[in-house]
Amino acid sequence: MCRSQSQRPRAGFLLVEVSLTVAILSIGIIMVLQSYRSCLQAVRRTQDLSRAIWLAQEKMAEMSLLAEEAEPLTEKEGDFLDAPGFYWRMEPETVEENDRLKRVHLTIYRQPSDGPRWEQIPLVQEFLKKS
Repeated sequence: MCRSQSQRPRAGFLLVEVSLTVAILSIGIIMVLQSYRSCLQAVRRTQDLSRAIWLAQEKMAEMSLLAEEAEPLTEKEGDFLDAPGFYWRMEPETVEENDRLKRVHLTIYRQPSDGPRWEQIPLVQEFLKKS
């Protein structure tokens, strides 16, 4: 017996099926690429913040040495030579209960690579001045 044209099994996919598959795969690929980009931005931001904390600790250690040498702690600010995009500002104050104790407010400013706004990372430490 011969099979008619309408009874022949289908070979292949319809154009609608292929188009739908391509659309679903495209949406999936776009979502994966967007999440990858977000992860890269988060990693970059974490690296910058870690570096800012390290720079702040380095600056506080430097100020601690100045306090031990009986150098006057005055309001100062400046750039980090080895860290472009970072800037610091120090504001010391005398603690009322003890004239030899200085409270230092150190703020590290970081300019993110993805924007013009400066971010602040504030720190406070107290030093005992030699008399």
